[in-house]
Amino acid sequence: MISFDHDLADEHVQYYLRALHDGNPDEEPDFIEKTGMACAKWLVNYCLDNDILMPHFSVHSANPSGAENILSLLNGLQQAQGQVPNGYRTAW
Repeated sequence: MISFDHDLADEHVQYYLRALHDGNPDEEPDFIEKTGMACAKWLVNYCLDNDILMPHFSVHSANPSGAENILSLLNGLQQAQGQVPNGYRTAW
């Protein structure tokens, strides 16, 4: 079981707090630190490259759009692998 958070560094939190105040951003900037989405993308590639089924996971991020993006990516891999998508988002 893997639990993902999207915003892993202060720069992520500061960016999304500003975005909430100013309106939703169109796309993420090039952060210095990796986000949980970068970790999720790495895991997807690792599973595909090594023919490994996506493990069970949850997303616990307070960033709604970031959480949904991670959830969609990982559930999509499970579905493509013939699994029933079982990832979920825990409420903050």
